[in-house]
Amino acid sequence: MYACVARVHHADEAMIASLALVIATMAMAWAIPYPTMVVLLTVGSSLPLWFVPVSWTQRLLLPAMLGIMAGGVAMWAHRAQPGRITAGDGFLGFGLFLWTSFILSISLLTTHHTSLSANLPLLLTAYLLTPPTEWFIVFMILRHRRRLSAFIAENYAGPSQWPREIVWGLATGGVMTLLVGVLVSIESQIGHVTIQSNNPFVYASTINSHPVIVVAMALAVIVMAPLAEEALFRGILFGSLRTAWGFWWANLTAAAVFGAAHMDPTLFIPLMVAGMMLNVAYVKTRSLVTTTIAHALLNGLAVFSALFAVR
Repeated sequence: MYACVARVHHADEAMIASLALVIATMAMAWAIPYPTMVVLLTVGSSLPLWFVPVSWTQRLLLPAMLGIMAGGVAMWAHRAQPGRITAGDGFLGFGLFLWTSFILSISLLTTHHTSLSANLPLLLTAYLLTPPTEWFIVFMILRHRRRLSAFIAENYAGPSQWPREIVWGLATGGVMTLLVGVLVSIESQIGHVTIQSNNPFVYASTINSHPVIVVAMALAVIVMAPLAEEALFRGILFGSLRTAWGFWWANLTAAAVFGAAHMDPTLFIPLMVAGMMLNVAYVKTRSLVTTTIAHALLNGLAVFSALFAVR
């Protein structure tokens, strides 16, 4: 979700405002399942953009993209009935995830020449605020289907199961990290692919000299992101596709979506393989605790490698 295509001007304010508009739009569309009304309300609520110092790109495209999001969510909310989570719900979650990334990118398009990687407050804002947006997407789908309590009970077992799930998570994360590292090495050494790391501690290395930002960013990458992404990609997307399509097609599709969601073509295959391993671990343990720990270990080792090994 962290599409780094931006040149920034009042970037922190634009990022916070865009995320607030995204969540408000989804909430309104979910609560008022009348597409035409919601689209009109969304576009109307964007009129203040014409009276603040933002670019013409933001003034024109941001309301349009928010309107499309609002209309899509309202149509889904109007048709969806309480019951099991469907494959359509899974793709809706991914679509909102991707659309939010596009909206954030548009909110950062200006004529100034400060790269996103050099604007540490903006980078921190992006990493801290996007996981709650993902959590809201998950909550919206589960609450509308009246599956929130059941989802939590099914995927986050009681403390008696945690030792087993922690062991599975650490084992899966360790093997997954090793395999991802091997695949990245093959791509770079044999395939001569220039890896464009999506690790903020690599592409924005100035973070490393700011202890407070390091701690906050590490918290976002190691804890917040795995919690949100596993609920969305494993619990909602893979879980719904497995019921509809069976294990193999669901595994390939959800893993490909997981790889593509990171928006880095050079890491697509390694991350897709990681997604497949997480899907298998989810099936074996029936627990998002396991996959969240494995995902957190993968991210954590990448963070500590960038902080202490890569100089």
